[in-house]
Amino acid sequence: MRYPAKCLFMLSILCIGCIPSLNEGYTPETVVYDEMLLGSWEEGKATWIFKLKEIQLSSNTDKKAAYLLTQTDNNGQKAKFDAVMFQLGDQRYLDLCINSIDEKFNELAMFQLIPGHLILKIGEVNETTTFSIMDPSVLKKFIKTHPDEITHKRKGEGIYLTGSTDEVQALLQNADVPSKLFAEPQTLNRISE
Repeated sequence: MRYPAKCLFMLSILCIGCIPSLNEGYTPETVVYDEMLLGSWEEGKATWIFKLKEIQLSSNTDKKAAYLLTQTDNNGQKAKFDAVMFQLGDQRYLDLCINSIDEKFNELAMFQLIPGHLILKIGEVNETTTFSIMDPSVLKKFIKTHPDEITHKRKGEGIYLTGSTDEVQALLQNADVPSKLFAEPQTLNRISE
């Protein structure tokens, strides 16, 4: 995906506070689907609309149910993401990859300077759900003391994960990783339709 130079510059400034991964966090075996996530949600002035989208995970797998997420941020800027839910142990995650964006980047899209994957931790889905983004300060401290735990690159103050999907999953399941790897959860409230 090609971005205008002006947008890349802005994203490079904002990317300091995010942790994108070059590889997805899911494998065909870990992908799950929860129909309860479909529909419209709100978080403050932001809206999240999940629709069914079938995806083919690799050339040798059947299509699986996933989501097309249209997220409108607090400033009214929209971005679309391909969203794949996956489960490791008892915890579910959403792997977001930019599908398309408005001319002006929305707040969630800014987390993806390097086209790749943004992994959100997601809570149980009913009339409300929660999501959390990785806390860069916690991950940076962990990587500083465990530099070989996951392959990564640094860009100024920013960091991005370059490890394989297996490494990403191992990081998410590692008992030595601080429990605060993900920031405080944000609540999404279902919008009645």
